[in-house]
Amino acid sequence: MALPETDVARVRRWVDARNERLPERAVGQIRYEMDVDPRAITILECRPPWREDFGPE
Repeated sequence: MALPETDVARVRRWVDARNERLPERAVGQIRYEMDVDPRAITILECRPPWREDFGPE
């Protein structure tokens, strides 16, 4: 059984709104993303690496 599209769309709107409301000082430092699996949604808070040896991922 897959997640209802209405729920996925609701979470996507929340993630988009959260990114749009970021303060100017936070733009480029943080962003929110979502990962959709057949039975789960994971909300991710993404930040740039704070140590150069970690690489871009």
